[in-house]
Amino acid sequence: MHRVLMALSISLVLLATGCAPLATYPPVEGAVDLGKPAFAPIPTLMADSIRFAHDRYNEGADEVVINLPPRTPSSVYRTVIEKIGSGRPMREGDERAYHVQQVRVRGLNASVDLVFPRAEDEHEHLILFDLALDYANTPRLGLAPADQCGEAALRTVCATLAQGGFACSKMDDVAGMIVLRIIAMLVNEAADAVAYGICTADAIDDAMRYGVNYPRGPMAWAESVGLDFFARVLANLREHYGGERYRTSVLIQRRGWTRSGFRE
Repeated sequence: MHRVLMALSISLVLLATGCAPLATYPPVEGAVDLGKPAFAPIPTLMADSIRFAHDRYNEGADEVVINLPPRTPSSVYRTVIEKIGSGRPMREGDERAYHVQQVRVRGLNASVDLVFPRAEDEHEHLILFDLALDYANTPRLGLAPADQCGEAALRTVCATLAQGGFACSKMDDVAGMIVLRIIAMLVNEAADAVAYGICTADAIDDAMRYGVNYPRGPMAWAESVGLDFFARVLANLREHYGGERYRTSVLIQRRGWTRSGFRE
């Protein structure tokens, strides 16, 4: 069975933003922290984006399964599900879920990054985009069109993104793409170093930021995206390429299952 995922940044309100600062949940470097996920408008924004994606792309699906950002408390899951009208949290073994990756608010403009399943008969022009540190502010996105994707569809996507200020780089449709594969491997090796007591997560992040000039430490990056996400990426890389190189660190698996971070 082929599983098709779509990744969208869903704009929920489109009004003038003025000079308001960017606020996010989960927090990212350089942005204002929106605060606890139970605070308005975070649950409403997450619920509205999931409901929009479900109604637009998966109408008639059996149930709504949701996966919110790491360390989101169960009370927020209940609030979001109540606002959606139905659903349940993602459990181990679930293959289909709506993954909320980030909520962004600037003035009266809000958007939510959401990855979700789409009906299998609607993927003729599937285009995936690579990992970025901050999708709201990155100047360039890496796009990987599927082999069956038409050039006209790719041009349309690039033109639409250009209107939002994004340049596009086309890449081959390979497992892990480029940035995601590199970061996943860094996170995996770093997790083993933490698990074996060689160093701490903070020390690794400091070394990569100040020693190699990375914009963000791999451990903090992985925690902001979700260790369960990287566990799935590494499992898919190993399935595709084989070998021990992509063996998932036990620490990533454990913390992914509990939706916690490296510093717990």
